[in-house]
Amino acid sequence: MRICDVFDTLEVGMEVETNGDQNIVGVKIIHGEIIDKSKLAFYIATNSITGIREGMASKYGTDSLWFISADCQAEIKILNTKHEEKSMSNLIKRCNELFLSEPEKSFRKAGVTGDDGSLTGEGERVFLDWLLKVNSDKFKAEVVDKIIEDKKDK
Repeated sequence: MRICDVFDTLEVGMEVETNGDQNIVGVKIIHGEIIDKSKLAFYIATNSITGIREGMASKYGTDSLWFISADCQAEIKILNTKHEEKSMSNLIKRCNELFLSEPEKSFRKAGVTGDDGSLTGEGERVFLDWLLKVNSDKFKAEVVDKIIEDKKDK
């Protein structure tokens, strides 16, 4: 299929193969992931390019980003089902969020809790700081003062 014919269906996260960069001599097939898309083009981070090089130093290395125009007449092949899995995962996540009530909905939106409802690392830190401030007098009287007394006795 030609890029210009399927451009609207392409989405970030899809794994594709294309000969879409017609400006580079020697490129036969660019194989990679769509990492950004605008109305006029998309970018592919390559895993390998048949005919030039194989592999990358890092997932989005400096020599691995390719700009492909929306009106390009080159061929493209969509390879993965990862995008579909991500979409289904996002759908399940959004549906689960619909059934949340307050304050859980706000906790999740703020990043205090994760998808499983438990405190995140940062959420735990924020909660403990808040808990100490709210209960500081009681905590001092019941815990801290006893620790200090115990240290003086020794």
